Amino acid sequence: MELSKREKEVIALVGKRKTSKQIALELNISPRTVHFYLENAYFKLGVSGMGARLKAYNVALQNNLLD
Repeated sequence: MELSKREKEVIALVGKRKTSKQIALELNISPRTVHFYLENAYFKLGVSGMGARLKAYNVALQNNLLD
């Protein structure tokens, strides 16, 4: 599983408990684009359902996917 640079950035900010709106402002992208990156990351990391944001962060950490 390989995450894009932007997917890694978004997931790392999720780990800092940032909302999609806060992530969008920090990365200068739209909240919809944040959602797009998250959905792609969920698929690549094999997570879904309630708490998918934090599950994705934890899976990425466990697999050393974040810079």
